[in-house]
Amino acid sequence: MQRSYSQKGYPYDNACIESFHSLIKREWLNRVSIQDYYQSYSFVFEYIETF
Repeated sequence: MQRSYSQKGYPYDNACIESFHSLIKREWLNRVSIQDYYQSYSFVFEYIETF
């Protein structure tokens, strides 16, 4: 890994993590009703482990 020091407004450094966030929201988190932090944590952990 390498730390990025790009200029403000340059979106390509965060493209991978932004893509991951959109996938997890679309495929997992928007399908269930989340009650608390621990439930959301377990959903995200399960999604990452089964991905």
